[in-house]
Amino acid sequence: MLASGTASLLLPALARSLLLLITCLATLTLSQDVNTTAEATADRQAPRDLLHDAAFLPEHDAVIRRSLALHDRLQKERPVAIRKMSSDPGEKFYWDYWMFAGDLGETNQTLLPSLDSALLFHSDLDGHGSDSALLPRWLPPRALSLFSKRDYHSSSTTMSNLPSEPEFEQAYHELASTLENSSLFKQHPEYRTALKVVSIPERVIQFRVVWEDDKGEVQVNRGYRVQYNSTLGPYKGGLRFHPSVNLSILKFLGFEQIFKNALTGLNMGGGKGGADFDPKGKSDNEIRRFCVAFMSELGKHIGANTDVPAGDIGVTGREIGFLFGQYKKQTKLWEGVLTGKGNTWGGSLIRPEATGYGTVYYVEEMMKYAGGDSFQGKRVTISGSGNVAQYAALKVIELGGTVVSLSDSKGAIIATTAEGISADQIEAIAQIKVERKYLADIATTSTFSNVKYLPDARPWLHVGQVDVALPCATQNEVSGEEAEGLIKAGAKYIAEGSNMGCTPEAIEIFEKDRTSKKVKEAIWYAPGKAANGGGVAVSGLEMAQNSARVRWTSEEVDAKLKEIMKNCFDNGLQTAKTYATPKEDEYPSLVAGSNIAGFVKVAAAMKDQGDWW
Repeated sequence: MLASGTASLLLPALARSLLLLITCLATLTLSQDVNTTAEATADRQAPRDLLHDAAFLPEHDAVIRRSLALHDRLQKERPVAIRKMSSDPGEKFYWDYWMFAGDLGETNQTLLPSLDSALLFHSDLDGHGSDSALLPRWLPPRALSLFSKRDYHSSSTTMSNLPSEPEFEQAYHELASTLENSSLFKQHPEYRTALKVVSIPERVIQFRVVWEDDKGEVQVNRGYRVQYNSTLGPYKGGLRFHPSVNLSILKFLGFEQIFKNALTGLNMGGGKGGADFDPKGKSDNEIRRFCVAFMSELGKHIGANTDVPAGDIGVTGREIGFLFGQYKKQTKLWEGVLTGKGNTWGGSLIRPEATGYGTVYYVEEMMKYAGGDSFQGKRVTISGSGNVAQYAALKVIELGGTVVSLSDSKGAIIATTAEGISADQIEAIAQIKVERKYLADIATTSTFSNVKYLPDARPWLHVGQVDVALPCATQNEVSGEEAEGLIKAGAKYIAEGSNMGCTPEAIEIFEKDRTSKKVKEAIWYAPGKAANGGGVAVSGLEMAQNSARVRWTSEEVDAKLKEIMKNCFDNGLQTAKTYATPKEDEYPSLVAGSNIAGFVKVAAAMKDQGDWW
C-alpha cells in the first residue's frame, strides 16, 4: 500500500476508475477508524479522566476539550469549507481545519481543484458539476489526510503557517477577544495594528543543553528563551525547568508577562524561558551540571540591562545560585542579571513570598471595593503547594482566614476540621517540596491527621462551602465544571496566583455570573496577569536594589509590594469602567480592565519608539 505522502503525489495522475476505488476504500477504512476512535474516546471521559494517564498533563485540558468537541460536531454536521493556513496547496490537513456553516474567517480550497477533473464524472450524481467543494462532500474528514505532505497544523487563522501552539493561542485570544468586546478599538482603531505587532516576539532563542549525569552518561535537553518585548525595559520573566516545557507554553507565559509587568508600573519588558529538564529525582550535582550547561548558552543573550530572568517552576534559589555562579565565571561580571538570588548575595527580602503575598493583597483590594470585606473568618481553597501556594496560605492565616486545601500534581489534601490547614503543616509541606517529594508522602502521617488525601484530584469540587478560591499551581487548572462547582459552593472571589489558571470555559462562567447577579451576590474573577504580579514586582525591586547597591528591609519591600498591588487593582478597575462600562450594581470586569490597561501602556510606548505607526 502506498504511504499517504506518496499518494498525495501520485493520485491525480491515476486513471479515474482506479482513483475512485482508492478514494472509496479510504473513505470506508477511515470512517471505521473514526468510529473506533470515537468509541475508545467515549470510554475515557476526557478531560478529567485523561489526567490519570501519564501521557497527559493538566495543561492539556484545553486541547483535549477542543478535539473532543470537534469530533462530536463532525458526527452531527458536514463542514462547508477549509480554514486557510497558508498559500501552500500541499500543506497537511488536520481536523481542526474544517469550517462549518456560520464559522468566520478565510478558507482554503487549494488542494481540491487538482482532483476535480479526476472526480468530475461524479457531478452527474448530485448536479454540482465541477464544484470545487465536491471532495469534502464525498470523503469523511480524516480521508483528506491522504492528500498531505507537510506537518503544519494550526487551529487559528491568527497563527498562519505556524505549528499548533494551544497555550499561546489561548492567551492571545483571551486578550484579543477582550479588546474586541470593549470600546477600545472603536475609540482607537489604530490599536489593531499594535496588537498584530505585539503578538510576535522580538526574538526567540532555542538551544541544546548537553550535560553529564552521575553515571557519566551524556544527556541532552532543549533550552529556550523567548525575549518577547523590551518596550518598557529589559526583558523580564522566569525560567521554568519541567518536562512539559515547549515553545507554546513559553510564548504564552512571555506574552502574559509583557502586560503583567506593565501593570506593576515598573520599567520591565516581558520574556520567559526554560528547558524540558526535570529536576525531580536528580542529585544536586546533576542539577548543578545542568545549570552550568544551560547558562553557558543562555549567558550569551542576557544581561542586567538586556534580559533579567528569574525562577519559576523547577527553578528555586538553588538553581538560581548555580546559574548566577556560571554567568559570573563566563562574563567576569557581578551584576543583577538574575532575580531570586540569595539574601546574602544580592537577593531581595520578601522575594520568595512575593507572588503569594501579592495575590492575597490583590484580593484584599477586591474585598474593600465590594464593601469593606476582609479575610477574617473566610474559608479559602488553594491549589498548588509550591512557593506561591505556601505563602498565599500563610498570609491568609495571618489575616484571619482558614485554608481548606492544597495540592500538587499527584493529588490534593482537604481539611476535615474547622481549623483548616495550619501554619506548621505548611512549613512541613515546604520542607518536602525542597526535597522534591509529594503531598502523598506525608498526607497520612500523624502531622496531617486532620486532612484527607485525594489522589489524582484537584481540590475545587471537594472543599464544601468556601468564600475565596486561589488557583496557585499551573495553567488551566480550573475547568468549566469546577467553575460552576465553586459558584455553587458560595465562592465570591477567585484570583489566579498561577498564570492563566482558569480555562476559557471557566472564565466565561465566572464572567457570566458577574454580569447576571448584583454586587455581593456574584463571583468576582481576577486574572493572573494582575493578581499574581507580586512576584515580578519584587523582582523589579530587587533589580532596583542591585543597581543602586542598596538593601531595603522586609518592611520597606512589603510596603512597596502592597502599594504596587493596590495600584494594579485600581488601574484595572478604572480602565474597565472606561472601556468596558459595567451596568449599575455590577462589578467591573477585572479581566477586561487588566488586559486593556496593560495593552494600552505597552502599545502607546511601542508607537512612541517607532515599532508601529
